[in-house]
Amino acid sequence: MKVAVIGAGAAGLVAASELSKSGHEVSVFEQSSRVGGIWVYKAASELDPLGQTG
Repeated sequence: MKVAVIGAGAAGLVAASELSKSGHEVSVFEQSSRVGGIWVYKAASELDPLGQTG
């Protein structure tokens, strides 16, 4: 069965992996140029005190 996963964040990637392991033909669609969702590093995070480390 062909399955589409919308979003290549953490949940989308895990869903795609599990569906693929179950024998499905999986296509993942992501609107941005990078996978990872909210885990993608952005330099602007350093301007936000909540995004700073150290």
